[in-house]
Amino acid sequence: TTINALLTGETPHLIDEWQEIPKIWDAIRFEADHRNDVGQFLLTGSSVPTTTQMRHSGTGRFARLTMRTMSLWESGESNGTVSMEELFLQPQMIFSESTLQLEEIAFLICRGGWPFAVGLDSKFALRQAYAYFDAVVENDIVRINNSLKNSSRARRIMRSLARHQGTQTPVTTICSDSKMNESEALAEETVSLYINALQKIFVIF
Repeated sequence: TTINALLTGETPHLIDEWQEIPKIWDAIRFEADHRNDVGQFLLTGSSVPTTTQMRHSGTGRFARLTMRTMSLWESGESNGTVSMEELFLQPQMIFSESTLQLEEIAFLICRGGWPFAVGLDSKFALRQAYAYFDAVVENDIVRINNSLKNSSRARRIMRSLARHQGTQTPVTTICSDSKMNESEALAEETVSLYINALQKIFVIF
């Protein structure tokens, strides 16, 4: 079958965006049991499965790992003189000065840490970030929840989430904030649905 063909090859065998064919999960679980070995498959994806075609939870067969974009240290754009560990262990000893200008820091925040973007010219790197944002609000959210077709609402919610980045903001604040320059605020239930969809495609955590 097509699925069996996807499992054929040298190991560890990588299958990207596996969630587009959720039946692969159970097929790999079955194959892993028969091979009786570890590290056979790597499943990567940008969202959770959109169906309930997976009959097995994966317990005992799969280990889950959340992958994040590159840090400035990993991309070579930070001098690395301050570590997160030291901030907690000896905060009184922390001192360093960044060699980056304010404009450069703003650019790095907007560009993000996607490996492909890190190696691009600044103009094209920013275009990729814009393209990612557009794809999320126009297509990805709808794929997770077909009722969330209003890209304007999605944009308003994501802008509000960006303004409150790094804070524990309640849904009520997002609702109120979404009213800026608009005729009416979004309902809490509506905002919660969009936030849930954004979590499922790993835009927010």
